[in-house]
Amino acid sequence: MRLSSDTVQKILRRVTALAAVCAAAGTPAATVAAQSPSDPEQARPSRRYYSQPIAEEPAIEAEAVALAYRDALSQLVAAEPAAAVAAVTALEHPAGPAVAQSLHATRQGLATVLHGIALHDYRALEPAILLHVEMFRRHRDARNVRLEDHHLALIRFMVAEYAERGGTPEARATAAEVLAAVGLALLEDKRRTAANGTLERALGFNRTNGDALFGLAIDREWAGDYPNAVGLLERLVAVRPESAEGRLRLAINVQRVGRRRDAGELLTALTADPEAGWAAEIAYQELARNRIAEGDPAGAAALLREAIERFPASEPLRLQLAYVFDRAGDPVAARGAVAELAKSPPDGADESPRRRYARLPESAAALDLEALRQSAGERLGALAEALESLAAGESG
Repeated sequence: MRLSSDTVQKILRRVTALAAVCAAAGTPAATVAAQSPSDPEQARPSRRYYSQPIAEEPAIEAEAVALAYRDALSQLVAAEPAAAVAAVTALEHPAGPAVAQSLHATRQGLATVLHGIALHDYRALEPAILLHVEMFRRHRDARNVRLEDHHLALIRFMVAEYAERGGTPEARATAAEVLAAVGLALLEDKRRTAANGTLERALGFNRTNGDALFGLAIDREWAGDYPNAVGLLERLVAVRPESAEGRLRLAINVQRVGRRRDAGELLTALTADPEAGWAAEIAYQELARNRIAEGDPAGAAALLREAIERFPASEPLRLQLAYVFDRAGDPVAARGAVAELAKSPPDGADESPRRRYARLPESAAALDLEALRQSAGERLGALAEALESLAAGESG
């Protein structure tokens, strides 16, 4: 059914009125909507838009939103991403008293368009996925959880359509990469429920996705669930054996569940790896701590001297060596180790290895998706054809 010109004009008047109100108040449009609890995460993303109740008279009709959204996507085809962002931003702020129901109606209208694009060519969804990842990033930076969740739901919907319509391992792997990137960003913000649901969905599409395994393992470690952390880290190391951080986390968590011999082997292997970097420094500290616990201060001191030779600017290693000497009843050697701190070269690192261990990898907040960005540029023609098909079907 084609919308009447009166309906379209009605929508345009509402958007214009909102912009005028925002301008008069000096408030960015993206901050107008009040915070509200995030949407339920129990439902499958590809079904949520059709199962939630809608107000009898939503402030913006889903059909009108679909028309406006197709216009927004056409801006991507025209190589005007800023215009596409502006158009989608306008659709985030429906008028009317029932804002939550109106936002759901907006999502329903968008989902209808995205479903139609996927039916035409699932690969044409790639530019739209990146558009909503960008919207998610903007609202995350603004700490607008309500609109962040709005785009999270759309991203989940799109990647489910992408994987199901594509039906190939490559399509499922791409869906997993998108969800893993978004899930790690949520985890960095300590939004554990949303992060876990998103990362688990990523593994549902690709069980060997390293970012999803990494994120879930770190979350389990933070929660003190060390047995499950070990299981996830073992899977991670199997697919990313080159990851020194993955091997270090596995060693530490294996030690926490009582597998001391396995932990010792993993830690020793890290100290022998010239590419392990800060992970090797922590491995030396952990091995020295174990030697102390076993009543072998001489062995601990030998390990720490070896570590200091490799990491001469490390203050924690020198302090730990002083502690070993003190425990062994050699205060002179302990004072000498502390005195060496003043002679050691400055540490150029931005943060200590322990602080680095306590957070997610730097890539967690990047939302990079470089491979998808490269391929999405090649899908603009397919997106244009899909939009033309939808318009022709509606007019017919």
